[in-house]
Amino acid sequence: MKKYFLLILIMLSSACSQETNLEGFRDDEIANMLTLNSVVTPDSAISVVATKPYFFSDVHNGYDFVDDLSIEVWINDIHKGAMSYDYQNNRYRIDETPSAGDRIMISTIYNGKKVSASDVVPHQAVIEEVRVERKGPMHIFGNRDYMMTYYVTFTDNADEENYYF
Repeated sequence: MKKYFLLILIMLSSACSQETNLEGFRDDEIANMLTLNSVVTPDSAISVVATKPYFFSDVHNGYDFVDDLSIEVWINDIHKGAMSYDYQNNRYRIDETPSAGDRIMISTIYNGKKVSASDVVPHQAVIEEVRVERKGPMHIFGNRDYMMTYYVTFTDNADEENYYF
């Protein structure tokens, strides 16, 4: 039994290392990619944030916003026009407020390729209660960091596929 224990102890105390070159994972697809992010709700105008992604090991201090696109909007297959860019908020915007159940589609051309997304606006869930708990200050990134936990209570139909759960 002592022999097995000694063998296991030796195996656990040894270590292996291997250097990995992450540069081999870079490719043109990531460098030429565009991300369109939008939260569409029945109580506000449609807005979209367009950004370029970064390679996961690159140092980045913020988003790389793309502000020279022509993003078109359709609501229920009716063309509503192009979005205008809001430089103060780094987003595209159109003065169209959708209704619950509307099908929204956004589309643009980036580096010669079509980029588009579509979805149906969910029905609004009534928020019944909001409670916030704060912990801190604590040291995470600095000496004045706080952890906020939000408790949002609402009732939603679990059988519907929408943004709430």
